[in-house]
Amino acid sequence: MRISLVLAAASPLCFGLGAACSSSESSATPLPITDAGSEESAPRRPPVDDDAGELGPTTGPALLSETGLYSDFASRTLAGELFTFAPRYEFWADGGKKSRFLSLPPGTKIDTSRIDDFTFPVGTKAFKEFRYDGKLVETRLLMKVREGTGNKSWWQVAYVWKPDGSDAVASPLGATAALGTTHNVPNQTDCANCHGGVSDVLLGVSAIQLSDPATNPLGALNAAGRLSTAPPAVIDVPGTGVVKDALGYLHGNCGHCHNDESVRLNTQTKMRLRLLVGQSTPEETGAYTTTVGTVMKHTLANDVTDVVVKGNPDRSGLWLRMGLRDFYGMPPAGTQVVDDVGRETIRQWIVGWQ
Repeated sequence: MRISLVLAAASPLCFGLGAACSSSESSATPLPITDAGSEESAPRRPPVDDDAGELGPTTGPALLSETGLYSDFASRTLAGELFTFAPRYEFWADGGKKSRFLSLPPGTKIDTSRIDDFTFPVGTKAFKEFRYDGKLVETRLLMKVREGTGNKSWWQVAYVWKPDGSDAVASPLGATAALGTTHNVPNQTDCANCHGGVSDVLLGVSAIQLSDPATNPLGALNAAGRLSTAPPAVIDVPGTGVVKDALGYLHGNCGHCHNDESVRLNTQTKMRLRLLVGQSTPEETGAYTTTVGTVMKHTLANDVTDVVVKGNPDRSGLWLRMGLRDFYGMPPAGTQVVDDVGRETIRQWIVGWQ
């Protein structure tokens, strides 16, 4: 995995906040806003808090070529200021191959004073490419367009690539079986539902997810002066072997919803699967303190009610729901295929938990 951080003059951010872009990207025409119930294909406003409505609509570039991801679109040359990274524990996406890029405006830093909850400067852009069957299908963009945190401050949309690969088009309503693959592109509501469970939207750009000892992208960002506060010298996932693997897997695949920051806590079982910096033993983590004996909001077949039953995955709703892709399936979005490898890790963890 290539890890690089080359700082250069960032491409101007082109988005509409009631004013036209005046940069070299001014040919990028921001798309109009449509109401949530509209069938039009133009990108829509990200969800906003009621008290933020006066800030006005947020729009974004209609084409991926207008976002600043590439310095030369024809040759697919990435913009020089992009930081290429991979999270330590990837979210399962039906076996798709993903590449991730982060761009920060010149002279800005990520506010890491709260080490578990990064806050990003206005102008931050995060891209994620998805390839299926060797085919580039979509590129997602999360772009911070106003001060504050949470969904109301970000433009979130997926760009679906044209069949000839000439460009990718903003697709706020998503797409089913995109480009003839089995991959379904999420709509903007899906984006907000997943990313709204953390403090400032980005999931893979966090202390634990960037603290992979093999690549250390968090250290690279710190060395480049892009973090406001130096991270602890050692950030690791507690435990060893399958315990460590399971805690990391749950963090990457479930923790962005099942955590104390989530706005959907009232609809969830009271389990917490997000790891926090400073948790030094497995027993300190929410995966241990909030699962055993916790009754789920939904009863599964054979009267399975508990999140985890020690030593018995067949009576543990956490493991069973990972094997479903119906109303009760987990994760609830972004996947149609069970992650057999990840699920086996969780099974072994529960079996060994006596």
